Amino acid sequence: MLDRLKDMIIVRGSNVYCSEVEQVIATHEMIHEVAVIGIPLDCKGETIVACVVLRKGCHVNLAQLQKYCESSLARYKWPSHLFILDALPRTAVDKVDKKLLRKELSLSVSEAIS
Repeated sequence: MLDRLKDMIIVRGSNVYCSEVEQVIATHEMIHEVAVIGIPLDCKGETIVACVVLRKGCHVNLAQLQKYCESSLARYKWPSHLFILDALPRTAVDKVDKKLLRKELSLSVSEAIS
C-alpha cells in the first residue's frame, strides 16, 4: 500500500501523479525509459525527480526536459531534478524499483537543494 501512495507526490499542497509525468516524458524522442519519484523536502512537501535512460547517442538536460513538459503539464508538475542513468533498477518481477531509486537519490537531491 505504501508504494502505491508514493506514486503520488505532494508539491506545495497539490497532488502530482508519477504516472502522468512519466507518460509525458516517455514521449520525448531522446528518452528510452523514465521513472518519476518524489523526494521529501524539509516540511515543504516533496520535489519531483525524473530518472531517465536515454536512447543511444542522445543527450538531454533538465531545462530541455522542463521545456518539453511545458505544453502538457502544469508548471508545478515539472521535474525539479534530472538523473540520467544507464539503467533503471528492477524488482524481481521486473518492475522499476522506485523504493531503491528514492533511497539512492534522496541524499543527492538533498545536497543539491542545500
